[in-house]
Amino acid sequence: ANGARLCVARPLPRVKSRSVVDEVRRHLPRLVPWFEQEGVCQVSTHVLPGTPYAEIIRLAIQENVDLVIVSDETGRTMLDTVFGGTVANLVQKCPCAVWVVKHNCAYSGGGVLAALDFDVEGRGKDELAGKVLSLAASVAAANGTCLHAVHIWNVPGSEGEMLKSEIPNETKREILLS
Repeated sequence: ANGARLCVARPLPRVKSRSVVDEVRRHLPRLVPWFEQEGVCQVSTHVLPGTPYAEIIRLAIQENVDLVIVSDETGRTMLDTVFGGTVANLVQKCPCAVWVVKHNCAYSGGGVLAALDFDVEGRGKDELAGKVLSLAASVAAANGTCLHAVHIWNVPGSEGEMLKSEIPNETKREILLS
């Protein structure tokens, strides 16, 4: 509906076999006719051997994408948990908006949440936050649902401690118990 082009990528972490990469490279284009039937005119496929989040970010930069859609990670390994998995790294490091789709969870229409990080400290994030908000508004409008926007910031030094002390004890207990 937006006239966007679609890049379908298949990360292949820890695959050293050239034949496996070639096999996936031959089979992935079989998805293209389905997307074209759904009205997506420009579809490309990419096999990404290597570290998934790094390869996805590299592709996002090369293809100048506005949005990365990624499935959440079920069955994560302990190393992913300790060092951060693909989704966590994409959310933190990707230079465009990242939409995380929860595994086996149909969209319930409860609204769209845009997590924004505005340029509070002069790091040039306003443009990205604007893209995130624009994309979230588009998705909310397309699904006839509401849009929620959230921004979280750190309060530096002793000001943070002062802010914490102003929260009533009852509220602190509710936060800790939830």
